[in-house]
Amino acid sequence: MKTAVALMWAGAAVTLLSMPLGFLMRDEIRDIVAEDQPSLSSSELDTAVTIGLVAAVVGGLIGITLWSLNAVFCGKGHNWSRILGTVLFGISVLFLPFNLTQPAPAISRLFQVASLLISIGAVVFLWLPDSNRFFRESDAARRAGAYRY
Repeated sequence: MKTAVALMWAGAAVTLLSMPLGFLMRDEIRDIVAEDQPSLSSSELDTAVTIGLVAAVVGGLIGITLWSLNAVFCGKGHNWSRILGTVLFGISVLFLPFNLTQPAPAISRLFQVASLLISIGAVVFLWLPDSNRFFRESDAARRAGAYRY
């Protein structure tokens, strides 16, 4: 269970580290968008890149929040958080083909793959027999009033 929680914190860290990349690679992103959408004017291109960067920051903040909350609540033995983490992993896998087919710098792909591998590891460790026992015991302790939320 400790490994699953550590992986969730690693996922939050990878997401945090990936956020400034867009701003550092703004020119490369602009070139990629210009190649993918040659009909855009210079102004439209700048607007598209800016919207994309803002969306990436908002998405990153949401991701960091979800990783962190899952780490905290799974670490406390809340089974609903384990289920939520698994569902979020499933959703990210469904969107993976879309994300990987969009034009993006190679380093962005590296962070996407790293995040996916961390997610796989976290979900696997969340459902191991030792983790199942941890969640059952935590639930029993909360029901007995011996464990604070």
